[in-house]
Amino acid sequence: MHLIRENPITAMLFAFFLSSCAFSYIPLPLKLLCIGAALLCFVLLLFPADKRKTSHYPWLLVCGACAAAGIWSSTAYLYAEHLDSFSGCETEVTLQITESEYQLSYAAGYIARVEESDILPESVKIRLYTPMTALEEGSVLKGTVSLLSISENSGSFDGRSYYLPDKVMLQAEDISLSHVDTLPSFSVSSLFRQIRQRLTAMILAHTSPEAGGLASAVLLGDRDHLEDAMERDFRRLGITHLLVVSGTHFSVLVSMADTGLKRFRIPPKLRCCISMGIILLIMLLTGLTPSVVRAGIMHLMAQLSLLLVRKSNLIHSFAFSGALMVLINPYAAMDCGLQLSFAAASCCILFQIYKGSLYRFIRIKTGIRLADLPLIAIPEAIACTCMVSLSTLPLIWLYFGEVSLFSIPANLIFTPLISLLMLFTAAYLILYPLYLLILPMAAVLSGFCALLGNLAEFLARPDWVMIPVNYRFSVFFLLPMTVMFLLIPFVRRRMKVRLAVSSLLTGVLFFSVVGIIGAADRPYVSFSYLSDRKNDGFVLKSDGRILLCESSDASFGFSGLLTDEMSELHACEIDTLLLTHYHNKHVQLVNRLSEREILRNLVLPEPTDERETDIYRSLCENAALHRVRVTTLETGAAFDFCGVAVTLFERAYLSRSSHPVTAVSLELNGDRLTMVSSSFNQSVPEITSALESSEYLIFGGHSPVYKKTFGLSFSEKPKAMVVHSDAYSFMDEELKLIADSVRVPAPFRLRVRRNG
Repeated sequence: MHLIRENPITAMLFAFFLSSCAFSYIPLPLKLLCIGAALLCFVLLLFPADKRKTSHYPWLLVCGACAAAGIWSSTAYLYAEHLDSFSGCETEVTLQITESEYQLSYAAGYIARVEESDILPESVKIRLYTPMTALEEGSVLKGTVSLLSISENSGSFDGRSYYLPDKVMLQAEDISLSHVDTLPSFSVSSLFRQIRQRLTAMILAHTSPEAGGLASAVLLGDRDHLEDAMERDFRRLGITHLLVVSGTHFSVLVSMADTGLKRFRIPPKLRCCISMGIILLIMLLTGLTPSVVRAGIMHLMAQLSLLLVRKSNLIHSFAFSGALMVLINPYAAMDCGLQLSFAAASCCILFQIYKGSLYRFIRIKTGIRLADLPLIAIPEAIACTCMVSLSTLPLIWLYFGEVSLFSIPANLIFTPLISLLMLFTAAYLILYPLYLLILPMAAVLSGFCALLGNLAEFLARPDWVMIPVNYRFSVFFLLPMTVMFLLIPFVRRRMKVRLAVSSLLTGVLFFSVVGIIGAADRPYVSFSYLSDRKNDGFVLKSDGRILLCESSDASFGFSGLLTDEMSELHACEIDTLLLTHYHNKHVQLVNRLSEREILRNLVLPEPTDERETDIYRSLCENAALHRVRVTTLETGAAFDFCGVAVTLFERAYLSRSSHPVTAVSLELNGDRLTMVSSSFNQSVPEITSALESSEYLIFGGHSPVYKKTFGLSFSEKPKAMVVHSDAYSFMDEELKLIADSVRVPAPFRLRVRRNG
C-alpha cells in the first residue's frame, strides 16, 4: 500500500471522497454497519497493543476518513428522507422563483425557494410545475401546492441523483398558486447566468442556430439552444461529454488564458494571481458544474503552488478537490457527472504517471527512446482514450446501460475539433465589437459547426453503433474490473502491471459475452403488454430494434413503464414509436422521448378531422426538430417492422368519450396477436374479424366503459387472452367461459423465435 504509507494525507482525502460516493447508494442499515466497522478499526488503531509501532497511523487516517464520510453522508440523507416523507401532502406556501427550467405555452417548470410553509423548512429548494408561464426570477407565489418526491419520474431517468446534487429536495404541483409580487433578486450565480445568456445571444446573433447552439454549449455550458438531433448523434458516438464544459474544455480555456498572459511578459507571481482570477471567472461563467469545479480546484491549487514556489502535487490536488466537494455538499457524491469526471481524470493522471515508468523500462531493456519517436503522441492518445473508456465503463453501465462502439475513434476525432471550435468561438466573442471582422468569423464558425454536425450524423447513422450492456450478469464482470482498477495506485510496481492487465482482460471478456448473448437474441421476437389503471400499450423487440406503442393519452408515468420495459429487453434506443390515436399530450410525449431516449421513427395514423389534423401537424413539426422520420398510415394499412406485420385499424369515436376504440394487430409466423386499446363493443367489423382470427387477444380498459354486451365466435380457441375487468363485465356468457379458460394477467409477455 505504497500511496497510504508515502502520502497518508492524500490517501485520507481519497478515502473520504470514495467512501462518500459509496455511502450515497447503500441503504441506511448497511451504512450504519460500515460506519461501525470503520469506527472499530479507528479505535483499535488509535489505542494499539504495541504503542511503539507507528506504521499504523496512515491507516488510522484512512479509517477515520471512512467513518467521517459515513456519518456526514447519513446525516444528509436522513434529512432528505425526512423531507421526502411529505410526498403526497398539500401545504400552504410562499415561494420565490430562483431559476426557470422550461417554459411551454401551457405549462412551465421552475426551481423555487420556500419562504413560508406550515410543514417545510424555510430556504428549501423545490421543483415547481405550474400553468403560469413567463414568470421572472424573483417572482413571489402564494397559495397551495401538492408535494411529490423527486424520485417520482418516468423511465430510467433518476430524478434523485439529478436534483439532489443541486439541493433540490422535493417537487410540487400548483393547485392554487397566485403571483403576488416580484422582488429584486440578486446572487452571484444569477449575475453570471445573465452574463452567460448575453454571450450566448451574441453568438446566436450572426451564426446559424445549429452553430450557435453548439458553440455556446461547448464554450459557455449553455445547452438551451443545442439541437436535440446533434445531442442524439453525439450520444450515439459516446462523446456527449464534449457537449458540456468538462475538465478538458476547462484545461483548454486556462491554457489559452495562460498563453495570452505570457505574451504580455507579465511577472510569474502576478501571472499566477491573474490566472487564479480567470479560473474563478470561468467556473462561475460556465455554471459551476461538478467537472468544472473539480478541474477549477485542481488548477487553483496548481497556481497556488507556483505562487508559493512549491512543486505541484497532481494526485494530492485531485484527491483534495473531490473531498472538498463532497464535504461542502454531501449530495454531490451521487452526481453522475462528478463520478464520470473523476473516473476519467484519475485514469488520465495514472496514464501520465506510469507512462514515464513504462518508457524508462523499454529504454533500459531495448535502448529505444519512445519519447523521441515521431508521432508518438498519436499512440499515446489512443492508449489514454482506451484506458479512460475502460475506467468509465462501470459508470456508463450503471447510469446509461449502453456503450457506443465508435466511442474511442470518435473521441480521437472530435476532441481536437471541439478544442478548435472553442478557440474559434472565443476569438469570435473577443472580436465581436469589430463589426467588419465579426461577419467573416461568424461564417467560419457556422461552416465549421456544420462540418462537425454532418460528420457526427454520418458516423452515428448505422443501427449497430450502440450496444446495450444492461444485463444482470454485467456486475460480475464490472465490479472486479473496477476494484482492480482502483487498487492500482495502492500496490507495489509488480502488482500494478498485473492488475492493469487483469482489468483489461476482464473488460475484453465482458464485451465478448455481451456480443455472444446479443447475437443469440437476434432470432427472437419479444412482445410485452403493459397496463396501468386505464392506460395500456406494448413494447415489441424484433431484430434487436424496439417498437413502442402508446395507446393511452400520453400519461407521464405510463410512458416511463414502457421505457423501463425497453431496458428490461436490453435495448438502448427506440427505433419506432406508434401512436394509435391523437391526443394533445402526445406532442409532449414525443418531445420527452426525443430528449431522454433515442427516437428514430414516428408512425402516425391518417388524421380524420380538423382536430386530429392540428395535432398531426404539431407532431410532424416536433419530429422535424428532432430529426425523427414520420410515416403516415392509411386506415387499416399495415407496415413491416423487422419481419413483424403491424396493422393499425380504423378508429371509432363514440359518445361520452374523447378516446376512440382503437386496435393494433401483430402477425408473425402465421400467428396473430390483436390488442384493443379500449373497452370493446363491436362497433368496427374489421376489429371483430381480427379478434376472431387471432391466437392472442388483449382487451384494454381505457375509460369509459361502453355498457353494451358483446361476444365473439372462434373456429379455434385462442391460446391466451388478457382482459381488463371493465371489458370482462360486458362479455356474453359464452365468451366469458372461453376467457376464463385462457385468461392471463398483465403484464403479458411473449418470446417467439422468428421463422418457427
